[in-house]
Amino acid sequence: MAQPVRGAVPVAPPVPAQPGAPAAAVPPGSVRSAFALERAYTVRFHVDLKLAIDAPDLDEWSELPDVPLPGRWSVRVQRSADHVKCYVFFGKVDVGAHGLDAQPSIHVEVELGGQFYRTSSMTPAHGVSPRQNPATGRAYEVYGMMLSPMYLQQHRLFMASFGASATDPATYRIHFELHQKNPSIAPDLPVYHARCLSDLNVKPLPHDVRLFFPAAGGRSDAVLWTSESLLTLSSPYFRTLFSSGLAETVSAGSKRARRPAASTRTVKDRSSAKSFEDSDDETDKLVLGPSDDALDDVDFSYKQVVVTQAAYSTYRAVLLWMQTGFITFAPLSSSFDRAPEPLKSRTDAIKAMHKEDPRLPYPVSPKSVYRLAHVLELQELEALAMRHFRMEALSLETAPAELFSDLSRDHVAWRAIVLDWVVERWSEVEESKGWKTMMQSVEDGGAGDVSTIMVDLLRRLALKVKGAPASRSVLHGLRSLPENAIAGQPS
Repeated sequence: MAQPVRGAVPVAPPVPAQPGAPAAAVPPGSVRSAFALERAYTVRFHVDLKLAIDAPDLDEWSELPDVPLPGRWSVRVQRSADHVKCYVFFGKVDVGAHGLDAQPSIHVEVELGGQFYRTSSMTPAHGVSPRQNPATGRAYEVYGMMLSPMYLQQHRLFMASFGASATDPATYRIHFELHQKNPSIAPDLPVYHARCLSDLNVKPLPHDVRLFFPAAGGRSDAVLWTSESLLTLSSPYFRTLFSSGLAETVSAGSKRARRPAASTRTVKDRSSAKSFEDSDDETDKLVLGPSDDALDDVDFSYKQVVVTQAAYSTYRAVLLWMQTGFITFAPLSSSFDRAPEPLKSRTDAIKAMHKEDPRLPYPVSPKSVYRLAHVLELQELEALAMRHFRMEALSLETAPAELFSDLSRDHVAWRAIVLDWVVERWSEVEESKGWKTMMQSVEDGGAGDVSTIMVDLLRRLALKVKGAPASRSVLHGLRSLPENAIAGQPS
């Protein structure tokens, strides 16, 4: 049964809908739809239909197979006596499946004189969505509104002012939006959204930003697609980048270049190779399939950003997190250091994780995610990666290698996490095989310049000595550190 509807009130005087782009011709019966899911769980789509709104036999509908919300979605506009019903169906779902504090809304626009005008809207209060139907005890199956006789009469007069008739076909745009007011969403929504949208960033349309990876997985044609609105909404880094005009605008079509121009903006720096080890580079080889960047027959413009300092798989996972709040982390490379074939063992583990739900993207390294989130100024994602690293990834096997990693050396906040973990468990760490192996590497100079890390470690261990009367293990540990640890050079 339908959720209660509200009579529509026309906007008077009608004003151009936003954005006010010229309307493209839509042949009768055609459907054009676009979907977007932003970080705040605002889901939007629109459908264009050719409708004769005053026709007595009006009954048009369209299926919507890609809506990133539970249910089987469709739109229907139907004449009923002297009313017109505009419904967005989703079918049988649980109460609250679309959000526990959500606000659905519908508004209708009509195209007249090459411009869309909003003519009616429905926006109820926030709440559980969909609500429970008291008559059946189950959730309502549709959002909708009813266009009253008074509205239809005003609509006729409005169309007449353009020399048009409500009995003649015109292009109507049905907009739907569902906004989740706060994080108290249905618990399964992020993963549901991720399954729906996991492949969206490999398709050019309806996007306007192309991320080009010149050396991902040993290939030269790896790309991801996204929208400027999502990037600027989520990332201060991209807001600055796009407002500066440094991102190249490219026109797609039959004569477009197949390689980025020299003036294209490069993320992070202009180097052609990374200055650090990135375990997600190996994941790229699993993720990347045949190139699907066929734009020769499509005419549209997009902004292009060349990415050299992050892996393709990392960026894909972070874009999906921006859209849905969902991300899955892969095991650390250091957790396989003692395996006969470390790289193969980690790759096999990632394959097994992905096999559990192939609709989701491959898991990615929390270190790679943190590094990219730091560049893009995604503080929430930085915190998420650090929390996973501290709670799930650190162990007696991984901590010694992670303390002396590139990321620990370059990022104070990340190093602090490992230092806290190591010092708290110092008596166990110093006796571990991993620590002894790492200290030998430090003595031999194989760990590079570790002076800053060793100074931080010594200071923390010294503080622990002062604060703990029974600190023989700590004192022993201080004495057992390599004599040349501060210099980071071999004897």
